[in-house]
Amino acid sequence: VLDVDGAVFSGFTADSQYNSQGGAIYIDMRQFDVAVQFRRCVFAQNSALNGGTNIFIAYKQSPQRVRRDSFLGCYACAYSSIDQEKSFCYTIGNDNEVFIDERDSLQSSCFQQQSNDSVWFIGNADGNHTYNPIIKCGTPTNPCLSFEQISSYIHQNESLKVEVIQFCEGIYNTPQITVPSSQALSINIVGCNSLITEISAKQNIENVLIQGQGDQNIIIERIHMTLSNNSPQSGFVNVQGSNAGLILSEVRVSGLVVSDPSSSTLEPKYLFHSAGIVYLEDVVIENIFLQTGSIILAEQVRKSIEQASSGIEWLGLRSSGIYGCYFNEITTNESKIISIQDSQQSHQTKNLQSNGDSQSLIIHDSIFSNCISQVNIADTETKGGILHIVSDGIKVDIISCEFRRCQVLGRNLIYIGWTGEDSNTSVAKTI
Repeated sequence: VLDVDGAVFSGFTADSQYNSQGGAIYIDMRQFDVAVQFRRCVFAQNSALNGGTNIFIAYKQSPQRVRRDSFLGCYACAYSSIDQEKSFCYTIGNDNEVFIDERDSLQSSCFQQQSNDSVWFIGNADGNHTYNPIIKCGTPTNPCLSFEQISSYIHQNESLKVEVIQFCEGIYNTPQITVPSSQALSINIVGCNSLITEISAKQNIENVLIQGQGDQNIIIERIHMTLSNNSPQSGFVNVQGSNAGLILSEVRVSGLVVSDPSSSTLEPKYLFHSAGIVYLEDVVIENIFLQTGSIILAEQVRKSIEQASSGIEWLGLRSSGIYGCYFNEITTNESKIISIQDSQQSHQTKNLQSNGDSQSLIIHDSIFSNCISQVNIADTETKGGILHIVSDGIKVDIISCEFRRCQVLGRNLIYIGWTGEDSNTSVAKTI
């Protein structure tokens, strides 16, 4: 049994006696099975010449492979996507055939990191984990109890970096999370997984749980976000910069299960707003009943030319959009559910890619089930109840999606408008 809790593996180099594989951890299962469990661990600046900069496992056969939940609340700092691929490697029987498809077992961010100084842990105290108020919190061995403590460190030291906030297992009612853009170009908020890490918003003046600053990217992964009657006007995320992005991956979003949607007291302006692009993958949003507001408001489709350097390298050539998501039991009143705008800034801002780059907005392999929208008849601008998309030259692809038992009162189910100039040089408008 290999059971590790609250460790930092940093600066290790793979030993030549293990074929220079496994910078921090090398596990040999070719003769004996090993039960593996890592919790609240960080891997940074480890190296291995032949793969597995952080972890390498030599298996005898495929059924021995460790499950993804063998690594809960563990984080690996990576400088590039290549580093992510090499982070966790393994062999099965044949020592000469090395596999690299375990990159998701160890969480790593969408942006470049060289050390773990900017990684902060938040966790609840329990029988196995105690909190020591005397020493600085935020480490795997002494997580902060709340973002309030991290916020106080931020204000005390302006050179401090807070780029990753790792929530451990448990339920958290958290104050607003915001970090000055000078201390984080991107903020990555991560849970252990959406079944065991849950966050909701305490009431705050700005009525949003996570507030981006400037062109700061917000990336949220592996977490369950819940609405609460205690803060009925609070949304989840506000990304303010047109050159920024909002990324959600493996996230579950839920409201309150009520028998009568009209009895809901939830009145946020939005749940997720981005003045830049949005990218959703493997996201479940369900049981949301809003008196006012939309689920997603996006004001930009085109990725910024500068976004790679500002921290979303992981997106690569992926187009902004919605991939493999499930929207179930959603009711909005006097508002569209999802609104995406191909902003006119795209022709005015050099930082945004042009029509010639043939970017697309893609909604792929997603399901909309039991979604109901009633649009205010006085609102003459909103023409789509479930999807309201306005293109100023971008291509829109809706592929392999299902709309089940959806109702829209007063408008279209889907509306895609075109505000660009029709000419031979215009990008193709295909759906």
